[in-house]
Amino acid sequence: MASCDRKWCWQPNNAGAEQYCQVNAFTQQHYFLTTFYREEKDEYTEEKMSQQIAADAAAVDSPDNSDTPNSPDNSKITTCLWFDKVGLEAAELYVSLLSDSEITSVEYFASETPGGKPGDVLMVHFKLCRVPFTALNGGPNYQLSPAASIVVSCEDQAELDRLWDALSAGGEEMNCGWVQDRFGMSWQIIPKALGEILSGNDPAKSERAMQAMLQMKKIDIAALQNV
Repeated sequence: MASCDRKWCWQPNNAGAEQYCQVNAFTQQHYFLTTFYREEKDEYTEEKMSQQIAADAAAVDSPDNSDTPNSPDNSKITTCLWFDKVGLEAAELYVSLLSDSEITSVEYFASETPGGKPGDVLMVHFKLCRVPFTALNGGPNYQLSPAASIVVSCEDQAELDRLWDALSAGGEEMNCGWVQDRFGMSWQIIPKALGEILSGNDPAKSERAMQAMLQMKKIDIAALQNV
């Protein structure tokens, strides 16, 4: 079986290291990071680390892995967003803007990779309006693009303005309610009323509203309603 060649961050029992990392060769790095680079950075004793190793090993062997690091929010599907070193900063901004949002856990690099060095943030697990996401600091090989975007349905113009101003700061405003934030993530900041405006009982008015929206960057609800 494969064994782990990484150094321990607090020099625990080497036999425990081998036993732990051989549990699942494919996922050993992920479990290693979660155990020994927790956000809280507890002062682990050898006994405490051995207990954690045993608990994680049991979770790997269990038919239900919902509590393992691979699915930190107990969700079957999570969207993973690729960043270059700024995943935590991006997640902190996003959760500050939307209700029912939080960072649930942070994981750290244990060894040198193109994405970072030991102790740097590797993954940030967070929720936006209770929907799970992961920010992965994977390095410079891939970039975010408007081909994938997060759509936010806004209750009113005040909420739309607030989100637009925060996300466009240092980013790029685009047409029809699209904005790319300073981290490269694309958003559609859309009013809930948009569907009704564009598909109302008056086809001529709906067409005027559509043509007006095509000229806008940030959407002006009142302007669309009054065309």
